[in-house]
Amino acid sequence: MENKFDAIILGAGPAGYECALYLGERGKSVCLVDKSEENIGGTCLNEGCIPVKSLVESAHLVQRMKEYKDVFNVDFRIEYSNAVKLLEDQKSQLRQGIISRLKRSKVNMIFGKGMLVTNNAVRVDGVDYFADSIVLATGSYPKSLSTLNIDENKIISSSGLLKLKNLPKDILVVGGGYVGCEFASLLNYFGSNVTIVEFLPKIMGVEDDEVSRTLLREFKKRNISVNTDSEIVNVQNKDEKILVNFKNRKSNLVKEALVDIILVSVGRGPNTKDLNLEAINAKTERDYIITENDFSINNSNVYAVGDIIKTPMLANVATREGIFVAKKILGETECVNYELLPRVVFTDPGVGCIGLTEEDLKSKGISYKTYRAFFKGNGKALIMGQNSGFFKVLTSEDEIILGAMFIGPMAYELVHIMAIAMQSKANVTELKNIIYAHPTLSEIIFSALV
Repeated sequence: MENKFDAIILGAGPAGYECALYLGERGKSVCLVDKSEENIGGTCLNEGCIPVKSLVESAHLVQRMKEYKDVFNVDFRIEYSNAVKLLEDQKSQLRQGIISRLKRSKVNMIFGKGMLVTNNAVRVDGVDYFADSIVLATGSYPKSLSTLNIDENKIISSSGLLKLKNLPKDILVVGGGYVGCEFASLLNYFGSNVTIVEFLPKIMGVEDDEVSRTLLREFKKRNISVNTDSEIVNVQNKDEKILVNFKNRKSNLVKEALVDIILVSVGRGPNTKDLNLEAINAKTERDYIITENDFSINNSNVYAVGDIIKTPMLANVATREGIFVAKKILGETECVNYELLPRVVFTDPGVGCIGLTEEDLKSKGISYKTYRAFFKGNGKALIMGQNSGFFKVLTSEDEIILGAMFIGPMAYELVHIMAIAMQSKANVTELKNIIYAHPTLSEIIFSALV
């Protein structure tokens, strides 16, 4: 039967294509469905992780050149359009790499709009395809606010910002979470005047208070205006600009900002409304699909992974969930340990955290010890000209690591040292006994523990 497969996967983002590759490489017949070839790689490759981090890298290079301009007598001009061209080239290269891998693994790719028909059938643009297992991995979309209608012209989403060829002089970022802070940081380095409006009492709301305060301090040094405990109350066009009024929820003080563009960065929602979930009696909660512990829907042969279920909306999480399901289909075992999930933010200074925060430990009534060191005392950080921030590790009374946080240079890489330590249940003495290379950023771990 030409339209029959071992597995059909709807969605070619990290969860979907990694699931397809794992199955295809092990001899299973797989059909991977997505809207178009340009959508291969999903949000991560096309509108999220890769393009944003490409801009971050370009912005950091611009800033380093500014800092060393007088030292080396360097004269340069910022061409933002070149940074956009670079990220498009990088996206294309990575996408072609994924497509080549899928072809080598003999994964069938079908482009069109897919929906469920039964537990064993999906329909793509009017044609039915059948499989023993179906995996839903359709990703997410940028959320809006009732008070702000995203038109991708003056009021834009993160997707819209990545399509800009020229950056605005003045921009207001609604949302001071991970994504909002990353955009604020890179836009500031490219020369935009940035205002952040955050509803919660602090930016990076789920992270350690000390990390949040440090990032806030560094943002203020860079003249990024941060307004926490605040909400938008009015938006109106004024000539070619937008006049935005926002109110502090505690003091009721109303401020205004005259900007070229508003970037709405308030999270993402699951792409589940067009899947025809009723066909398999799938239950949802706020559009997220409810699954069993093995990601199956109602203990059936249909699975849901990635951004469409209520687990962290991260590409690395989606990848592991996709591989978990592929192994389940093959009768293999896998484990997804969300407790050891690194939380990274590519701001400057960067942020890398894992495990519990001090606020978590206090709320749970767990007694703990704190070890801390600052990057200003680290030789490599000083050489790099990036010695703001600190490293902090929280341990139990018997010195087993419960949580760790870096804010400073390469924090998003350093955090994996602590991930390995926590996975192996290492204690402070074992980390302290490692001889760290000198001069390196990693030495800050030793500095904190001695």
